[in-house]
Amino acid sequence: MIRTPLNSSVTRQKSFRNIRYYSSQTEVSRKYDKNDAIQFKSMFKQFASDLLEDVRKYDTTFAPSWFERSLQYNVNGGKLNRGQMTVIAYKILADDSQLTVENIELARKIGWVSELFEAALFMVDDIIDGSEIRRNMPCWHTLSDVKMQSINDMLMLENGTFVALRRYIGHKNYYPRIFQMFSEALFVTSLGQTLDTLITRENVINQTMERFQGIVQYKTCHSAFYLPVAFALEMCGYKHPGIYEDAKKVLVAIGLFFQARNDYLDCFGELTETGKEGTDIQENKVSWMAITALNKVNEKQKEIMQSCYGQKDPSKVAKVISLYKELGIDKDFLEYEKESYERINNMIQGSTFYNLKPLLQMIWDTIYHKKIW
Repeated sequence: MIRTPLNSSVTRQKSFRNIRYYSSQTEVSRKYDKNDAIQFKSMFKQFASDLLEDVRKYDTTFAPSWFERSLQYNVNGGKLNRGQMTVIAYKILADDSQLTVENIELARKIGWVSELFEAALFMVDDIIDGSEIRRNMPCWHTLSDVKMQSINDMLMLENGTFVALRRYIGHKNYYPRIFQMFSEALFVTSLGQTLDTLITRENVINQTMERFQGIVQYKTCHSAFYLPVAFALEMCGYKHPGIYEDAKKVLVAIGLFFQARNDYLDCFGELTETGKEGTDIQENKVSWMAITALNKVNEKQKEIMQSCYGQKDPSKVAKVISLYKELGIDKDFLEYEKESYERINNMIQGSTFYNLKPLLQMIWDTIYHKKIW
């Protein structure tokens, strides 16, 4: 079914009326509430069982139990925002005839495939960065009986994405496009990871906001923010390229804000809030904080950044954080936060696709106010 985006004054009012309440033709609500979140989370058991069934087609000895352990440890946790975003987007974008129990179930399954995909990407990131904590737990690769096996475990999760897609939507006409979206996201994210890794080999003074935006757009924005919405658009049959472009433009802006705030929290956040220890300074990461500081430093302060940033010595890390405070970078972030709120709101309201606006606004409000679906 080919959908035309609602972008006329005639269809605008109908769009908002249908989005906020119940479909007139089904018993499925367009609202996403706590019960929906519970249903999404409870699906993991069946999702894992389906993947294990595919593993057992090839091996029935040791592989299934190890894979199950990896799934439970790396996939079943966190806020699950990415997976649930696909369901939320589908509920808002689908027309009445598409808003069925069966289709919502498919959206949940694609959501879990997204979580599987993201888990693999996180594992790569943690291995390359030498991270020790993820989601308040030791990273998978740090476990004494895992170590380098984690590389193969990551590949199992990554390839499990495509196995699960074929199982769940192989019979649907949108299967080739969603398969292509996952494949493109894998390439784009790998590109972002490459940029991130190579730039960390350079001295911090070479960091620029352009480099920061490039890394974040490819490594984070595409797969974590744009992809779940693009899946829903594809499932609903939207073909107009403009609606995908509008969605991507806003969601990239949201993703850039999200990463800037993560960089701020890496320095000034609590472990209970971030779920991982701050290591951006030690790892010489391209960071919104470092770039903002470099734009304000004098020559003496620049020397501190050059000699201390990218060093694991706690005293040198402390000097960088102290410099951030001296320069007022924490206050700069609060100003950036305020400016971003207005700018992204204006971007959303400027979209000509009226059925897209409520979805983008919900995502932005959720990210900005740190809500959980």
